[in-house]
Amino acid sequence: MNSPYLELLKSTLQTRPVLVSAALCAVPYLALLGHVAARSDPSLGAIIVYAILGGVAPSIGLAVVLGRVVLDRTRFRLLILLQTYATLVLSFAALYALLQVAGQEPAIRGMSLWASERASLHAIIGDALYLSVITITTVGFGDLAPCSPLAKLLTALEGIAGIAFMGLALGYYFSVCTHCESPADAREAGVQS
Repeated sequence: MNSPYLELLKSTLQTRPVLVSAALCAVPYLALLGHVAARSDPSLGAIIVYAILGGVAPSIGLAVVLGRVVLDRTRFRLLILLQTYATLVLSFAALYALLQVAGQEPAIRGMSLWASERASLHAIIGDALYLSVITITTVGFGDLAPCSPLAKLLTALEGIAGIAFMGLALGYYFSVCTHCESPADAREAGVQS
């Protein structure tokens, strides 16, 4: 017997995977809010689970979405690309925040430290979002810098993902442009002349 909730989840996963991926990025924040309310520090096992749900699972969903989008060369889907880019930023921000909370020493120099209180959590999340945006756009101001080997690896992966995503988006755009045979086809595909 199928539950209506399971059917709704299955339908949402098939029709709006970017939305589900973006929602999963909020899991670490919500879980850490629970730890703040309980005035407890999360265990390493809990942080690993939050990282899988908030960082790894959204990335798998995004890979599926991008695979579908790139295979369709008849329409340029800018909104899906923008949502995917934002979800990448959110998933890396969740991982940065979890890295900062996980250890006694800061994983990222310049980022707020975990103090099991709401203000420190909000400061960490804000810093993590900021770090994610400046890393994925490859701006890198230098006010926040990774210290731990895992944080360094994560920032390097995000920089590569940002460049790769821009290359993919531009390649996809020009592929759609070349498959349009007339100006009417271009307008229908969402490409402006």
